[in-house]
Amino acid sequence: MRPKIPMVTKTTNRLPFADLNAKRFEDLCLGLVLPLARWQDLRHYGRAGSDGGIDILGSERLEGNRLRRWFIQCKCEQKFSAAKLKKVVDEALASAVPDVVLVMVTADISRKAHETFVEYAGRKGISQAFIWSRSLIEARLYSERRDLLYLYFGIANFEETRARETAVTRNIALKKRMRDDFLTPVGSRKRGGPPNPNFRFNDLIVRSIDDSKYPEGDFDAPVISGWFKVEPYDFYYNGIEVILDIRRGLRSNTGRWGVPKYGDALPTLDGFVELNMFLLGRIPYSNIVDYDMLGDEYNPQPHLFAIFGNGGRPYESLVYAATDQPYINTLEPESQVDLTTGKLLRGAG
Repeated sequence: MRPKIPMVTKTTNRLPFADLNAKRFEDLCLGLVLPLARWQDLRHYGRAGSDGGIDILGSERLEGNRLRRWFIQCKCEQKFSAAKLKKVVDEALASAVPDVVLVMVTADISRKAHETFVEYAGRKGISQAFIWSRSLIEARLYSERRDLLYLYFGIANFEETRARETAVTRNIALKKRMRDDFLTPVGSRKRGGPPNPNFRFNDLIVRSIDDSKYPEGDFDAPVISGWFKVEPYDFYYNGIEVILDIRRGLRSNTGRWGVPKYGDALPTLDGFVELNMFLLGRIPYSNIVDYDMLGDEYNPQPHLFAIFGNGGRPYESLVYAATDQPYINTLEPESQVDLTTGKLLRGAG
């Protein structure tokens, strides 16, 4: 049977924690503390019904392979006094002295009760004592854990959701329109070397929507010019790929490959052969504002207007492709190696 979702209004009234039973509130607390630390062990005892005063017990892995022991108590109560807070400390000391005591409570806690709790815990040998009161839990749910906010209270940020829906619909429409305008009809397409014969044109102009120098060159641009000419390479799942450069690199018969840093000589590695590769910039649909197929008197090829929002560039990522096998993804990012060490840049090996 699915748990009841508390009823809330569309205004930003306080969350109805009282509609959650004690066990359901413990589940909510567990969700909040999961990303809180690098847990080696995290145990939720409360749902078993015989917790012995422990709701959640955790062991956090610290630097130097040290462990920090957490005692977490979850209290779904409208009032919580200093005496009850001191009782939580006593319960925490029943088996061993924890390093951290965290009380998560749906009540508002006074400053005096909070200070009494911290002072009492310190006298009992507990190095850190925290209280997440109602207002703090609510703030964390709204600012950091909207997934839990929806799961336990059915509250979603409808403006954000609507904006995402609009973005998805817009990107799908742009994808269809660009493919119709940029690519040759399906029946006359071929595969071949660059520029991609599937495109109706050999190059295009990429322009920043913030550029004010066109058609003059922007040699003082802090990152890259506000407009430039590139060759289209292919479409990918999230946008269009353009050729930025041709680099000389190495590839092995096992699929590993690498490219030296700019200015470095190409080394010799056992089992690797030289090859040319395209450096591709991936421009996502979300960065493309619009395009003009007609161009102008300065550059008659299509103009693509984009947001240069990724570090002053329109690309979401850079990838490589072998020139001897264009449009076939033979240079997997997971197989790229550091040519100075021969080791993979991602993962082990």
